[in-house]
Amino acid sequence: MLISQLEVEVQADYDDGALFGVSAVPPGYLEVRYTITVESEAPEADILHVLDEGDAHSPYLDVFARSQKCRREVRILPRSK
Repeated sequence: MLISQLEVEVQADYDDGALFGVSAVPPGYLEVRYTITVESEAPEADILHVLDEGDAHSPYLDVFARSQKCRREVRILPRSK
């Protein structure tokens, strides 16, 4: 399929106060939205199928769509002389 132009716009809502500990909401994004603009002569159904396949295999969408296990590791070294 020939795609002449592809643009993705990503928007996110968040509360700066949470980042600084002065708001009661969590510090992460409240909502993430993305708009895809496609220029192509291909049938709409074909374009949507390709975009759906991309969404299904996107690690970025997966991170936002489901909870992730996060592990912190800390290494504290003595100050070198």
